Amino acid sequence: MDAGHGRRLERAGRRLRAVRERGGRPVHRRLCGLVELHARTHRAQDRRLRGLPGDVRRQGHRHNYYWWNLGGWNNTQSAIEKSVNGAKSSIATSNTTIETGRDYHVKIQVAGRKITAWLDGQKVNEFVDDSSAVQPLYQVVSKDAASGDVVLKVVNAQDSAVRSKVDLGAARIADKALVTSLTASSPADVNSLAEPTKVAPVEQTVTGLGSSFTYDFPAGSVTFIRLGKDGRATASIEAKASPPQVKQGKKVKVHVAVKGGPGTASGQVTVTEGPAVLGEATMNDDGETKVDLSRDLPTGSHTLTVSYRGDGKFSPASSTITLVVKPA
Repeated sequence: MDAGHGRRLERAGRRLRAVRERGGRPVHRRLCGLVELHARTHRAQDRRLRGLPGDVRRQGHRHNYYWWNLGGWNNTQSAIEKSVNGAKSSIATSNTTIETGRDYHVKIQVAGRKITAWLDGQKVNEFVDDSSAVQPLYQVVSKDAASGDVVLKVVNAQDSAVRSKVDLGAARIADKALVTSLTASSPADVNSLAEPTKVAPVEQTVTGLGSSFTYDFPAGSVTFIRLGKDGRATASIEAKASPPQVKQGKKVKVHVAVKGGPGTASGQVTVTEGPAVLGEATMNDDGETKVDLSRDLPTGSHTLTVSYRGDGKFSPASSTITLVVKPA
């Protein structure tokens, strides 16, 4: 590593920025890089803004880094995540949740390869980054030429489960998949005449997947996920805010209609701004609904995402609308 790059990492390591809202997304605090771990302690004060998670990130390369995801997964847990060549996985998790509007004192200590994280003076995570350790996951993605199915083959050689996000981009994938898993209580486990099924495949049908999903791969496992093509009709969303301009604190609805092939769409519609959910509603018998939005939006122009979850006939779809909130 050249001296200039080292100085830039040093400067980046000292820049601690409170997470704040910028275009509906959290701004990451940048810490020291993965190229070298320097002995240092980082302290800061954070506040969770309107349901957004707080991310404390240590970055050295755009595809290889750690970050501390506080109040992630709809504020159900927190985790230190590791990105290796752009593939992220959780390597240290806790049941820590974050309260909206409350100030937190965050401390991260790096000593050699050891990283320790505290929240409000309490130790939350501690682990050693051993570059020679087993990688979180090994995976291969292929396509079955005969059926058109996409097949994921994932190996978790670690002694703990790994949660990972699978993203197949714009591919139209059914929300139901056939999952076959091979697991063992020990890497040394083998089948024998006395125990012929000690290591045996287990098949199950899993729903709620699609082209993008999160999956927990068991410890010491080989997992095959067979994803079929989505044969449902392509849905389109017609949505508008009523009124499109509103004074702060006043009631506003989003009118939604889902169109597509033959039949009427059913299921749920969600309106979000970034990761924050502003409202949800169920489609009526005409394939339409009205979503009541929360009234605590700040003044300004808001780009809202209207998402339809799909049903047995129609595939998921999304659209964006603009809502302008004026001072009361």
